[in-house]
Amino acid sequence: MTFRVQEFSTEYLDVGGSPDVQIIGIWGMGGIGKTTLARAVCSNYQQSFSCQCYLEDVRSKKKKMVSLQEQLLRDILKQPDIKVSSVAEGTKEIKKRLGSMKVLVVVDDIDDADQLDELAIEHESFGPGSRIIITTRDEHVLNIQKVDKKYKAQAMTEKEGLKLLSWYAFGNDYPNKEYNELARDMVDYCGGLPLALKVVGRLLATKKSKTIWESTLDKLRNIPDGKIHEMLKLSYDGLLDDHVKGVFLDISCFFIGLGIGFVTSILDSCSRFSVEAEITTLCDRCLLYIGEKRELRMHDLIRDMGREIVRAESPVELEKRSRLWHSEDAKSVLRNESVSTFAIKRCYVKYM
Repeated sequence: MTFRVQEFSTEYLDVGGSPDVQIIGIWGMGGIGKTTLARAVCSNYQQSFSCQCYLEDVRSKKKKMVSLQEQLLRDILKQPDIKVSSVAEGTKEIKKRLGSMKVLVVVDDIDDADQLDELAIEHESFGPGSRIIITTRDEHVLNIQKVDKKYKAQAMTEKEGLKLLSWYAFGNDYPNKEYNELARDMVDYCGGLPLALKVVGRLLATKKSKTIWESTLDKLRNIPDGKIHEMLKLSYDGLLDDHVKGVFLDISCFFIGLGIGFVTSILDSCSRFSVEAEITTLCDRCLLYIGEKRELRMHDLIRDMGREIVRAESPVELEKRSRLWHSEDAKSVLRNESVSTFAIKRCYVKYM
């Protein structure tokens, strides 16, 4: 994290550099460390600004915009009794009262550009030298806002991941010797995602048996940890309609690693709408990315999240799930003569 803070501060924050107001976006998938980075930057550089304000978890406070506006005004102006009567009044007050002050503001976890408008997040609202940091899972929000710079949060390296997992599992920067290989397998499963590394590390901290570690890893590969699943699922829940959600589930179950043109042609033939816009949306929201050979790719935990959504439709009765991605599962259902009603929309069957 120290390296990332230094990189961000030098190449993006530019403290003491340009006197212009700069709006900087940090974007990336859920759990990758956007909030941790923003908090560290705030802590390290608060003395370089006359005032600062950290608005956390804005996504979940859409109906509490007035309170967010009041917090912004109170923290910057150092007046704890400030009140605004409406969102429109709050927006007006921010524009009117903060325009001469050099401030550091973080707007954390945004998924709707309208919230930024209501918070008056624009260059004219703040004084010279101000820095406004926005964190989001959705790059499209930053494009709408026309931010000055965008920083894509990166997954941890294997070395960083092993250190973080070991800290939570063993209380050290490295795993106990007899757990070294298993710890590396756990790091590989987490795919460099700090949230997953912390959750799994805490989960394993009290499990002092290699056999239990092995069974835990096997279980995680089949049924994702609930906390990790729910954090990642927020991005899925935020998708605008059932069509784009369906495209996400189709890709997570069947099409990872296949060429975008091939996948698009198949999904277009199954829908009344072209899926090109949906694929772009999924990429913007860090649920999907395009590989060097134009193939569709997902982080393994995002893939597992999509498959868990489908599995949860009917944990026991396979025929009641909307999709079956294991060939043997599909064959089992199709051969079962007692099954007369299917909920299955898609399945994968491999014939030799």
